[in-house]
Amino acid sequence: MTKLLPLLSCLFLFGCGEKKESGDNGATVTDSPSNNPAHSPEGAAVAPSKPVGADLPQLPEVITKDFILALWDKEHSDKGLIDELRHRTAGRWTAEMNWEGEEVVQTYSGASKFIDGRFDVTRSNGITDGKEWVQYDFVTYDSSIGKYRGFTLGSDGKITEATGRLYWRNLTEWRPIRNNGEGLDWVMRETLRNDNYLKGQTEFREDGERVALRKFKVTFLP
Repeated sequence: MTKLLPLLSCLFLFGCGEKKESGDNGATVTDSPSNNPAHSPEGAAVAPSKPVGADLPQLPEVITKDFILALWDKEHSDKGLIDELRHRTAGRWTAEMNWEGEEVVQTYSGASKFIDGRFDVTRSNGITDGKEWVQYDFVTYDSSIGKYRGFTLGSDGKITEATGRLYWRNLTEWRPIRNNGEGLDWVMRETLRNDNYLKGQTEFREDGERVALRKFKVTFLP
């Protein structure tokens, strides 16, 4: 199980530097959007055609590696940031995670920034099993489905997608979008969020049964 994705998605944990959600609750939420976007044959995810706001940039029809990297290359600005992202604070952070039943703690770090008023973009890096990796993510809010959408560009070049929504106060729950049930099923829930820390856990499932649990803690740097 430790061979799974290094972070699943930093962006889902923090967008990567943020601040808002605080609390501790394990309530569950069903997250099965009826209009889940399809994926292209190359694995790039199809984006919604409806913009969050009339004055905001639209997502391209297909989310590609070039699009994600181009977002990261832009300058940070929180000007005109949509309300749905204001609980997430751009900046540097460090994080650690461990699997239930194991004493080994994995550490990683990264930074995030706000782009074009509607994106929280993250670059994270670390070492897993002696191999360095770099991952890019971005989170936005899709008003057409009333949920957050997150896209991850992994070190292997593949792009994956998940949807999220607030499940208690300002804590978010994320679930993957999978094609025909492919890929590992998981649910990531934030359990504590404040100006200094973000805590949460990811539950991995097979045939509806939990097979592993991973906990994480993110520390936001000044």
